[in-house]
Order: sequence, then structure tokens, then C-alpha cells
Amino acid sequence: MVNGVVPQDLSQCLVFCCHGMFSLQRRIKELKDEKSAQRRHYKEHRQQHVQLIKDRKLMEVKIQELEEKCNEMMMLKFGRVVDLEKLETIGVNRNVEELKEKLRINEYAHAEELRKLEDKIAHKKDKITNLTHDNTDKIEQLTLLLGENKELEGLLDSRQKNLGGEFQGVRKADVRERQRLIQLVQLQAQEIDALKEEIGLLSRKGGHILPPTQPPLPHTATAGSMGRPVTGSNP
Repeated sequence: MVNGVVPQDLSQCLVFCCHGMFSLQRRIKELKDEKSAQRRHYKEHRQQHVQLIKDRKLMEVKIQELEEKCNEMMMLKFGRVVDLEKLETIGVNRNVEELKEKLRINEYAHAEELRKLEDKIAHKKDKITNLTHDNTDKIEQLTLLLGENKELEGLLDSRQKNLGGEFQGVRKADVRERQRLIQLVQLQAQEIDALKEEIGLLSRKGGHILPPTQPPLPHTATAGSMGRPVTGSNP
């Protein structure tokens, strides 16, 4: 604005909002502060650089004095100047070679032991896999026998109820049939017990092998008037 009046020709002017102008002014102030800080850091670093150059010169003079003193001592002790770096390298190489040999022997021993452990682990894994398969087969056989046992018990109970309701006395043929069913159920129970023991043994040999979910064992069934329990013992 000129004298509080907006000029007619604005082609040479840049127009933007007051917020933008305030932001630019604030940024200009920040840049001035940053420039002052950079100048201050530059002066500090320049002073440090000058001081380091002086320290380096002093250290070079001190090193030169120490080298001259070391040469004088070597002339007094050995009669000539000895290259200490080569002498130290020869001494160190012998120790390094001994350490390398020990390291090579240890690496070979550890590699051989690791190979044996890997072979042992692979053998154990194969054994566990075989035991798992055997355990699964035994579980399937056990499940099948439990189903058959349950069916036989149901058939036996049904036969006993039918015989008790239809006849006053028990015929000899029915008695023999019932005894045969009882013996078959007991045989199935014995096979179930044997399979349970074998499954337990396989689980102990195989470490943390858990058998698959198996149906619960049937409850104790009675053989009617014979008074003989038909059940499988728990493992």
C-alpha cells in the first residue's frame, strides 16, 4: 500500500495472506539465529583445530625425542639399532601359530562331536516316528475292540432281558450262548488291557508322545444271573 491506498498496477507486487507473511518473518528470524549459531560453532571448531595442530606438533617433537633416546639405549645394549617391529612380529607369530593349531584341533573335535550328536538326533527322530505310527495303530485297534465290546455287552443285556421276559426257565442252549458271549467279552477285555499296556510302553519309549483321543472305556457290565463281571481293567 502507498499512503494507505492500494496501487492500481499490481503486476510487480506479490500478494499473499497475513498468516503467510508472519510465517516468513518468523522463519527469517529462525534462520538468523541458526546463522549466528553456525558462526559460533565454526569459531569453536576453528579454535579446536588450531589447538590440535599445536598438540600434534608437540607430540611429533616428543616422539622424535623418544626415538632418539630409544636408539641411544639400543646402541648401548646391542651395539646397533634394532628394528623392534620385526623382532616383535617374529615373537608374536610363533604364539599365533600355536594358537591356530590349538584352534584347528578344537574345531575338528567339536565338528566330530556335533556330527555324532546330529546322527543320534536323526536316529531318535526316526525311532519316535516309528513309535508314533505303532502307537496310532494300537489306538485304532483299541478303539475297534472297545466298539465291539460295547456291542457285545449290549447284545448280552438284550438277550438277558428277552430271556427273562419270555421264558420262566433258562434253556441249556441259551445258557451256552450266554456263556460264549461272556467269554468273548472277557477275551476282548484282556486284549484291550494288553493293548493299553503296550501303548503305555510305547509312549514311555517315545518321550513326550501323546496318543490321539480315544473313547472312554465302557462301564462294568454284569452277566445276568451268572454274576460274572465283564470289564477291562484301567491301565
